[in-house]
Amino acid sequence: GASERKAKVAGGATGVRTGIPEYKLTLEIAKKLKKELKNRGYEVFMVRTKNDVNISNAERAVAVNKSGADICIRIHADGVDDHSVRGASALYPTKANPYVSHLSKPSQKLSNCVLNSYCAKTGIRNRGLSARNDLTGTNWSNIPVTLIELGFLSNSEEDLEMHTPDFQKNMVVGIANGIDKYFK
Repeated sequence: GASERKAKVAGGATGVRTGIPEYKLTLEIAKKLKKELKNRGYEVFMVRTKNDVNISNAERAVAVNKSGADICIRIHADGVDDHSVRGASALYPTKANPYVSHLSKPSQKLSNCVLNSYCAKTGIRNRGLSARNDLTGTNWSNIPVTLIELGFLSNSEEDLEMHTPDFQKNMVVGIANGIDKYFK
């Protein structure tokens, strides 16, 4: 029912220091998160396992819905013109969302658990939760969903940090800890 049309596949932000695009970083983190979650006994469904895909956010959400998953974790990294901005945030649907208002409360809980655990483990500034109604991948979801913004690729320190192996381990453990917390 939305009147706005969006690009089917968008590249996202690019690291100002590393030059690595968001889609490469997020897939790397997602693959490591899958391994961590499987080690904790979870079944994991990945929408994509390679970088070269032609799938819209609506198609991604439909695939997750069909997978039988209990929750959906959307992994992103931020970028803005102000290179001093830093920190992580999580997005979820509002109570007034015209498509998935019934998912607002469990999605807010999921977002809160994942963001707080992620920031506690990584030490990244917690920018808080953001309730949104304009995210296609959220609006097509049938299950609780969060979109975590891992940090800012437009901030040279965070960009570099998010690409180091030790920090990535903390990122993954933080997200997994949040998922554990959500289900407890």
